[in-house]
Amino acid sequence: MPDLEEAALGASRQQKEREVFPFEHEGKIYWLKRARSTGSNHLHQAAWRILRLPLLVPVRRQNPRQAMSHECEKLERLRLSDMPVPTIIFRTDDFFVMEDTGRDLRSMLKLGLFENPETMIENLFSLLGKLHRSGEYHGASQLRNFTFSDGKIHFIDFEENFSSDAPLETLQFRDLFLLMFSLAKDRYRPDYGKMLQLYIETSGNRHTLQSIHDLTRRLKPVEKIISFPPLLKILDKDTRAVHRLLQDLKKF
Repeated sequence: MPDLEEAALGASRQQKEREVFPFEHEGKIYWLKRARSTGSNHLHQAAWRILRLPLLVPVRRQNPRQAMSHECEKLERLRLSDMPVPTIIFRTDDFFVMEDTGRDLRSMLKLGLFENPETMIENLFSLLGKLHRSGEYHGASQLRNFTFSDGKIHFIDFEENFSSDAPLETLQFRDLFLLMFSLAKDRYRPDYGKMLQLYIETSGNRHTLQSIHDLTRRLKPVEKIISFPPLLKILDKDTRAVHRLLQDLKKF
């Protein structure tokens, strides 16, 4: 372990500008993640106060060490609950080192590395449901924050925290929406009916479809505006992804 710690300190000095990066020691890959602050900006917070949409729940402001402590404690708790998360090897006041759990799903999908991407996406919705059934939430459940190695999907990136008065049901629905949004952003349009059923079966969250109905109903005026063809052409990638996702979700 002292040799690994020395290697990590050396990598940290060499990669001063990078917050999260891999390094090699004795033929194995490890990941170093620096402590960094979290928190939603003022515009995001204002949007939440006005609209109260689950997907707009603001992230709690944490200084770097608070955010790192939150993530490390959550990773250890999830590991002890047999959730597929990376093991933390050691931590300092400024960073922690964890095992490598493979390549992120976003890049693997874009490169066509799955023989059957639909099956992988099914497994992803089921795994998120399993996490939620355990009484947890992810907080940053985009494709880039899931990895794949040895035939197994893993969760990564748990630094985001929320106010203690934010209902777990709201945070879990936010997770689900973020996952669907990240698929829409990269133009994947799986069978959402099937995916949602898998999620509901594994999570036990029977209110999910009603939450989707409520969301699409509340966003209907927005969806109509951004559907105007001349406007849709000039909107940014995120807004066009929301449009595609709402088009799919309003079918349920």
